[in-house]
Formats: sequence, structure tokens, C-alpha cells
Amino acid sequence: MSFRLVAPIVVGALLVSGCATPPVTPVREEVRLTIKSISADVSGGKHSDTSDLGARGAEEGASKGALQGASVGANSGSLLGILIGVPLGAAIGSSTGAANARSPAEVDEARANLRTAIQDTDFGEMLRSRLTSARTKGSVEILKVSSGSGTAAQTEGASHLLTFEYSLGFLRRGLVVPDVGVALIVKGQLLSSDRKQVLHTNTWGYCGELRNFIEMSQEKAAIFRVEMERAAATLSDAIWYDLFTNKESRSIPRPPLCMNYIDVPSLSGRSVEPPAAAPLEARFVAQATLSLRIDGLATSR
Repeated sequence: MSFRLVAPIVVGALLVSGCATPPVTPVREEVRLTIKSISADVSGGKHSDTSDLGARGAEEGASKGALQGASVGANSGSLLGILIGVPLGAAIGSSTGAANARSPAEVDEARANLRTAIQDTDFGEMLRSRLTSARTKGSVEILKVSSGSGTAAQTEGASHLLTFEYSLGFLRRGLVVPDVGVALIVKGQLLSSDRKQVLHTNTWGYCGELRNFIEMSQEKAAIFRVEMERAAATLSDAIWYDLFTNKESRSIPRPPLCMNYIDVPSLSGRSVEPPAAAPLEARFVAQATLSLRIDGLATSR
């Protein structure tokens, strides 16, 4: 079973099991020392609905601009500030949104290019390939990384199994002419070779570079396609490093999902700095077994 998260990220954190536990913690040393060889599998889903990205022309720009302006006014901090700020913000936002909105043709093309880029990409295979070739596996032998839930158990000789479940989507900041970027969550479970024991669980989050959605969609969304590759490469190296080498927990990220992997040695020079804390929205298809909680997010099935 799966569900869709349409997530306005303003405050909160990516949490596991609904508490303030860091989403990525070290494998216990007594468990780590027993890991000699791994068989892993990759499964997951992706969110490609771009139908409401941007505003199609001045009329829709005014409507979405009013919503965006009102949301800014609603964060005024006091009842009086809200009473004044919401209508004022809506009025200013409406005028600005109408002026800045792109033509329906431009918006339709941008939406279609971004949607097609996500739909055309076999992200499960991309992530599987990157996990296979990642440079941070240490002394652990990776026997096989296969596609499909449960396939890791079919490999003989593995001392442990790993299951990876991903959810790929996009970030959005703004409503009229939004900035967009890649959003990715990967949950990993370390299992005993007979699958009877869950020995460790981590959940990694990734926020890609944000760019204007028109720019991101140009040339059949070439930049967004590169960003998906970058997301897979970054998390693959970070995942093996955190499982087999790192002995420190990763701090709960701000904004939610946006972890910083600057400490991963192999990522020197290619790790993305998380976006500054600002009103963001993350859209992705998350499998129910991810057991995520992100404070303040609305969920819809």
C-alpha cells in the first residue's frame, strides 16, 4: 500500500517512529563487527504529478499569488498581525502574482517536461547501480544489489541482508513561478540472513538544488535529470558510509528531509548544501512501510 504526501514544509523534522530520534544512527558495534557480506534489494515509488506547478497566466497568477501572500501574513505571530497581515498579504500577492505569471503555453510545457523526466527515469535501477558502484563500502563485500522487494534473500552466502525502499519526488518553493528541486527519501533495514531479525533501521533524506521551474524544465528537463542522478549518487555513498564506517548520528535536519552529507569523504566537492529554511513543499509517493512522521504535514491518499 502506498500514499501520497503533499507536504508544506515550514517547521518540523524528518522523524522515525514519531519521536525526536535522529533518522540516521550508527549500527551497534557488536552488530557491525559481524557484517562480512551483504545482499541488498531496492524498491520504491516516485511522484510525478506536476499538474499544479506554476500559474497559467495572469488570472491563475492572481489567485495563487493571493494564497502565497496570505500565508506570509498568517505567520505574523500575533492575532492583530494576522488580522492585518493576511488580507494585506493576499492583496499584494494577488497583484504580484498576476504580473509575474508565465503564459499558459510556457507553464504547460514546463509541467510536461518535468513530469516526463520523472516518469521516464528508472530510478530504482539508477539507485541500484549507484549502490553497486559506490566507493564507501569499506571492508564489507557486497555480493549483489538487486531490484525488487524481497530479492535480496535469493542470494546465497550473505551474512546479512539489506532492504532499501525509496521515495522520489520534488521540492517546490513558491506558487506562481516556483523553484523546484529533487526530493528523495531512502529507508534501509539491516536484516539477519534468515530475515527473522531487523538489526538496524535508518532513513536518509535528500534535497536537491532549487531552480526556477521554467529553467529546470528546459531541454526536456535536462537539469532535473542530472539532479536525479546526483541524488542517487549522493545517497548511495552516504548510505554505505553511515552503515559501515560512520560512528556518529546525523542530526535532525532543518528544513525537514534536507540532510547534509558534507562529512562523507567520497562526496567532497559534490554534496549539495541543504536549502535555507524557508517555506518549502515536498511532493513524493512514500510507501506506507516508511513509517515517517514530518511535523505539520498534511497527508492525502
